[in-house]
Amino acid sequence: MPIVGERRAALVLFLILCFAVLSLPQIGTVKAEGTIYIRADGTVEGTDKIHRNGNVYTFTGNLYDPIVVEKDNIVVDGNGYILQETDYNRTQVYPLLRGIMLNSRSNVTIKNIKIKSFYEGLYLNSSSGINISGNTIIAEIGIGLTSSHNNTISRNIITKARLGIFLRSSSYLAGSTYNTISGNYIINNGEGIFLQSSSNQIIIENYIANNVNGTHIFSPPFAAASSNNRFYHNSFVNNTRQIYMEKGFAITDPVNSWDNGSEGNYWGNYYYVVDDDGDGIGDSPIVFDANNTDNYPLVSSIMPPLFVFDAGTWEDTQYNIYVFSNSTASDFSFNPETTSSIQFSVEVENGTTGFCNVTIPKGLLYTEDNWTVLVDGASVTPTVNEDASNTYLYFTYNHGTKTVEIIGTDAIPEFLSWIILPLFIVATMVVMMFKNKLSRKGLKKD
Repeated sequence: MPIVGERRAALVLFLILCFAVLSLPQIGTVKAEGTIYIRADGTVEGTDKIHRNGNVYTFTGNLYDPIVVEKDNIVVDGNGYILQETDYNRTQVYPLLRGIMLNSRSNVTIKNIKIKSFYEGLYLNSSSGINISGNTIIAEIGIGLTSSHNNTISRNIITKARLGIFLRSSSYLAGSTYNTISGNYIINNGEGIFLQSSSNQIIIENYIANNVNGTHIFSPPFAAASSNNRFYHNSFVNNTRQIYMEKGFAITDPVNSWDNGSEGNYWGNYYYVVDDDGDGIGDSPIVFDANNTDNYPLVSSIMPPLFVFDAGTWEDTQYNIYVFSNSTASDFSFNPETTSSIQFSVEVENGTTGFCNVTIPKGLLYTEDNWTVLVDGASVTPTVNEDASNTYLYFTYNHGTKTVEIIGTDAIPEFLSWIILPLFIVATMVVMMFKNKLSRKGLKKD
């Protein structure tokens, strides 16, 4: 090959190498395109990743566009997949972008979806008979209801929101009543549950922790107060203010029930509770004001704590590790570049048995073989379950402070492994060309 031809070939290969390196940040990035519709006639528009089987609509992959539901009497099953907004420009143009919107809908179930990065994760307007269950939601507003009634919000994880669950005008404007909020983990938010002109709600068995306000009851000026709501069997833990009642200039003061007539709520260490007779119920009521009293405060929480650890963000996707445990979990660490494992500490009271139920996203850490779980270096055998997106590990250990390490085989970012080989091949070809060129020059001199 002539010298000029060799230089050209080398230049082309060098440009390919540079292009591959510069393309690394773009690999795997998913851009939003539009809006997905489940139309009134049952058809799905905007994606091929929702499979319809009768009135059941099941995700078959992650989605990156908002969903508008226009059909009643259906089930939308996320199957553990993600619904995430990744287009920063779109959120600037449409600042009130909602993950799933139901307007004047009835008898719809939304379940098993991980909803992230929208202004409002789920929004119901003038809707009834809606069941929202088993979802994980990270949004500015987790779940919002306006003028909606007889809906059920259960077993969801709502975290890192300004408003966790927001019920506005759910009774004052439209006479809506009896939404049930039960069994949810509402943690690390600004407002855990925010009631604005909302009455006759049933709020039971929720774990409401590490929020600025556990529950904010707001009665707007010259409007009816948020009253006749029933709270019991909830766990209020480590909120800056467990309850904040903002009366304003409401027509009447808010009057709510904080027990079911025999059992109330658990208030963490916020209120001092004495239980001399050992029946699990405080001997004295907790009085918030003249119209709001927990007559039977609980001594212990009904629901186990949930700890949420930020494992990092890769390719516009933010990953969390969820740990349900009767221990205090802390000191989380994960470095995919050095080890395919996660670590955290647990502390459980002496003389008791601790347990952990750990949710690990498959895109973050996975193994085709058996998981290795070490507690203070000793191997324990976990119970393993999984769905399309997550692995769930359950294991127990004896009392004390322990270090837990969970070891897989494949850790994010996986794209580096397949891009490195082409780069290596290109670099090798460039080196070989120049080496051959130098060899021929040496032969000519001889």
